[in-house]
Amino acid sequence: MHPAQHIEFNRLAQEMAAWRAVPADDRSPAPGWWWGPAMALRHAKQPLSPEDCRRFGLPLGASFADAGNKVMAFLAAQRSLTRPPIFRSTAANIARSRTLRFTQWRRSNHLFL
Repeated sequence: MHPAQHIEFNRLAQEMAAWRAVPADDRSPAPGWWWGPAMALRHAKQPLSPEDCRRFGLPLGASFADAGNKVMAFLAAQRSLTRPPIFRSTAANIARSRTLRFTQWRRSNHLFL
């Protein structure tokens, strides 16, 4: 795989992991730019790292093509696409909410770290 594709793939893997961390009912549609990297991966038979397998929810030993197919399946199931800033703000709001709840829990249990 070309080095530029690795950079794009790493960005896709990070965003997909953040997107999948949001509960399905609360998550926005997947960003439309994911189509390009997913299509580019469809013939890449190199195995994914264990970390990337986890990010995509794939079994160990899965290939880049398997990751691309997984992304395409998410996109194909959608009826509309979103702009990336909307996705990022939704993910950021969920992350802030989780951090706030954890901080409140720590304080209520007198755990000042």
